[in-house]
Amino acid sequence: MINKRKNIFRWALAFLMISAGIAHFANPKFFIQLIQDFLPYANWLVYTTGFLEILFGFGLLIKKYQRLFGILTVHLLILYIPVHYHLATTTIKIEGITEITWIQWVRFGLQFVLIFWALWCTKKETPKETRTFKPGSSSIASKQ
Repeated sequence: MINKRKNIFRWALAFLMISAGIAHFANPKFFIQLIQDFLPYANWLVYTTGFLEILFGFGLLIKKYQRLFGILTVHLLILYIPVHYHLATTTIKIEGITEITWIQWVRFGLQFVLIFWALWCTKKETPKETRTFKPGSSSIASKQ
């Protein structure tokens, strides 16, 4: 049952990643606004991260490589944390983004949910341990 649930969540995450990546190409001006001024080559960053999101999204769907792409997705999501923190802590006006601070804080927190989601739904399953009690022992022994 848990494998089925993980697969559903993995497919949903892949859909989100691919959709977000496509959005980078469909509306690059929106994403360029999110890049802080000290980072050079804003266009290149937007298209590169969009490409990576699409690549990682499709990678999540390949069973043999789903763990690898899960880890890569986590790294990419971690790279986005400063962007969302910056949006939550500044009063910059960005077209297409609400200026309501609490919404930006919710979006910042959502980044950590996405990271956990990527780790959980691509984690390798380990065989279930059976536990036995040995009389005269104060511990429970594990058998595989």
